Amino acid sequence: KYKVETDTTISSLNIKKPLNKNQLDIRYSMAQANNITQDQFDQRILKFVINTMSAVSILSSPSFVQLFDGLHLHVMSRNTAMKRISDLTNNIFHDIKTSLQSVPFVCTTADIWSSKKISFLGVTCHWIDEQSLQRKSVALAYKRFSGAHTLIKLQRY
Repeated sequence: KYKVETDTTISSLNIKKPLNKNQLDIRYSMAQANNITQDQFDQRILKFVINTMSAVSILSSPSFVQLFDGLHLHVMSRNTAMKRISDLTNNIFHDIKTSLQSVPFVCTTADIWSSKKISFLGVTCHWIDEQSLQRKSVALAYKRFSGAHTLIKLQRY
């Protein structure tokens, strides 16, 4: 085993064996944790839950909370996370509605896809921004789709 003595800065790491890139990144991230605010930490936690599609209950898991022991930061509660995710969702809906109000023409598409043996039906909306002439897209809805991808099955949704 290799002995590692750490301080709160990356420059003070005293490492007996060279680290690979991933190990250095993890230690650097932990050393930098003292430089972020609680609000920034909360944003990172929400981003983790959303991007990994983790259950919000992970925030109350003792193992997850222990990851941050010794830092000046605390993990928000499940209820706080749910409220913030709901607020983010409402803000996104508002932004989509505001963007689409001034768009004269849109194209909607529906698609069925599978991921890890689970199927989904999704509806997306596409348009061209009149100012920048860039294509814009947004996912409007999705729903779990079970069974074969047939027209008869699709009619039920």
